[in-house]
Amino acid sequence: MTLLTIIIPFYNETAFLRCALQSIAAQRLSNVEILVINDNPASFGPADLAPLCEGVAVRILHHTHNRGLSAARNTGLDAASGVWIGFLDADDYYTTTGLFEHLAFAQRSDSDMVHAMSYISHRGSAATSLLARDRLLHSTPSQTAGLIDGPQAQFIVSSWSSLYKRAFLTREGLRFDEAQTRFEDRLFVLDCVMHARSIAYFGHPVRVWRRRAGSISVTPPAGDTHLLQVQLLEKCLGRIRAAVARGTLAPIFEKRELFVTVSRLIWDMEILDSLARHQEPALNAATPDDPQATLYRALGARVQSLLGSGSFGHEIFDDPQIALVSRVGQPSRRGLIRRTTFFDLHRLLRNGDFRAAQALIAAQRAKPPATARPARAREGRAGRPRITLHLGQHKTGSTNIQHHLLAHRDRLLAQGILVPLSGLAQEQTFNIRRGGFSGHQELLAALARDGAPEVWDALAHEIRAHAPRHVVISCENMLMPMGETRDDVIPRLVAALGQHGDVSCIAVLRDPSAYVESLYRERVSNGTRTGNRSLAEFIVDQSANLLDLPAQFAPFEAATGTKLRFGSFEDMRATGSLWQGFCKLAGLGEHPTLDLPIYPSPDRETIEILRILSLSSPSAQLRQEVLRGFFSLTPPPASPQSALSPEARLALLAQWESLSADFAAARGYRFDLAKKRAALAAEDWQPLTALRPELIANLIQSLTLVPQGPDRQSVRRSSPALPSRPDPAKDPRIPAAPEWRIVLRPKPWVLRLSRRARRLRTGRLRRARSSAP
Repeated sequence: MTLLTIIIPFYNETAFLRCALQSIAAQRLSNVEILVINDNPASFGPADLAPLCEGVAVRILHHTHNRGLSAARNTGLDAASGVWIGFLDADDYYTTTGLFEHLAFAQRSDSDMVHAMSYISHRGSAATSLLARDRLLHSTPSQTAGLIDGPQAQFIVSSWSSLYKRAFLTREGLRFDEAQTRFEDRLFVLDCVMHARSIAYFGHPVRVWRRRAGSISVTPPAGDTHLLQVQLLEKCLGRIRAAVARGTLAPIFEKRELFVTVSRLIWDMEILDSLARHQEPALNAATPDDPQATLYRALGARVQSLLGSGSFGHEIFDDPQIALVSRVGQPSRRGLIRRTTFFDLHRLLRNGDFRAAQALIAAQRAKPPATARPARAREGRAGRPRITLHLGQHKTGSTNIQHHLLAHRDRLLAQGILVPLSGLAQEQTFNIRRGGFSGHQELLAALARDGAPEVWDALAHEIRAHAPRHVVISCENMLMPMGETRDDVIPRLVAALGQHGDVSCIAVLRDPSAYVESLYRERVSNGTRTGNRSLAEFIVDQSANLLDLPAQFAPFEAATGTKLRFGSFEDMRATGSLWQGFCKLAGLGEHPTLDLPIYPSPDRETIEILRILSLSSPSAQLRQEVLRGFFSLTPPPASPQSALSPEARLALLAQWESLSADFAAARGYRFDLAKKRAALAAEDWQPLTALRPELIANLIQSLTLVPQGPDRQSVRRSSPALPSRPDPAKDPRIPAAPEWRIVLRPKPWVLRLSRRARRLRTGRLRRARSSAP
């Protein structure tokens, strides 16, 4: 008899499925059945899935066509033979002994369903934290006689957080609603908790919910998504209302569900903008009708009907369950919504006044800083220099270019071209490998520190002192391709530079099939949190972002009011000098190429070794100290071969072509896609099968060299490979900034009062002396 069946729906999670399967295989379980349901047979056949499942005992079931998550889980339920049933998404995974311990607890409790807590991982990182709702509601081991005895069960939302007795599911006829092709979890769980005679809570986290690009939880919703979400709310609230009407649940359960429904409309569903935009117009107003408008007007009517006449008063906040999950009165991306605002929003939504509801939410948000006007380039502005901002991309020779800019600084300055010393990165933490340098990184860093204007003040003084006709600022990190706050930072950056001159931007681009991997290698070798992801996972999370040039660069064009100019990394290397190509792109004239450091990416073997360090050490400081030692011991890259197969790189090319080819060509970068595709088709590529022992030895030695323990103190190192960068404040060619004195000029009445007080004090002293014996 099979003890446990784990059901895993699969659609396209090729980068993650193997981890999910191995997390089950790593448990101390010998009697487990793993069912993988292929719900995407048009893209993946048996030959595609078999390699991903190799080494793990798996039974693969194939749908004839895509039917959705609910149908995939039902297919698994129909085929399952285990006493207990568990669900795992193909991009999630169990902790080392989590499933084993969860199952052991389930057997001891003998409940119909057994909930366990979960971790959530953050996008682009393996770092995890406990799900907040689990921490607040389900952290205590316990057992209840169903939902009435344990009302916290109403707030379990994920099917994969519990193990279920197969006999219980069969007895109650519990299956997933196949009309809910997405957002199917909550309805299934609600049905389960309403029918379960006993529910147990393990009280410990056993699995990791992985947030990643392309998943439902991070994908911006569209009309079909909103339709499924509203449909889910209707079904869940309908289930509870029917149970209350039958008398099997108390009215408080309906009030809780209504509160959760209103909360989801406000905070979670991103639907109010669309409902407000397509709200039914006033009578006799002419408006073009389109499918989206029709859809959202229908959804608006359904939201009104859903909320109906149900209500709750302030006493709802005294409910111990709601008190734990309520977001009312807490800071959020919607602003600080207090009780009265929450009740007003409920009323407006119930009445269908979505525009007023959206305006009320907008009023709660903190006012954003005023957007600066674009720093447009203007011809003929006397005394106003041209400012060229070099943005990267990453891994396009930026470090070598920045070394050249500093080495030629005096020569450039003699021609009226200033490479500022202000804003150059002075901290050595970035310099993990010899020759590392991040250019004018401190300008960006100071912009993020509102209390650190001295860097920008120094830049202003340096520009005034030299009065250049052209200023060159170089920092590939200013592109911020993965920055979550870039839409806010870019206008501020350009506005700050625009105070001193007319800003335009340039960038050097490279082969898109190599760019994503090169940036990934750079992140791993610098000890960032991205380094604990595999390359396949990184591509899932970031490729759409990194290959979308309009999304990356259009904000800079909007902020500067000028069109970007792109250079080609491949063309510059083919002509023999990145530096000469950059000079032409930036309009610097001709300057000799010098023997200065380059900054090559580590090879694919080294990256796999360094992932071990990233996964095993949560401390970024420790990782960076170890990496310094490792790269001092390790010679430059030995193999130029990609870690990606030609097929994977062809997929990246196709993605870039659809997103960016026209945009890039209009700005001077025309990548020969046909030539690259032919080269990839002819490439003799082999996957990595082994690691060189000397790399492992170097990592072990580097770990040994770093002191461990609570008293460990890091030693700040400076690199002799970095060029000398004098302090602009001490540069004799820059006149000292004027020294300011603060002069206080009191009002006349203050002076008169002060003189009077002084006379009175003097008179008292005289009288005291004359009366002394």
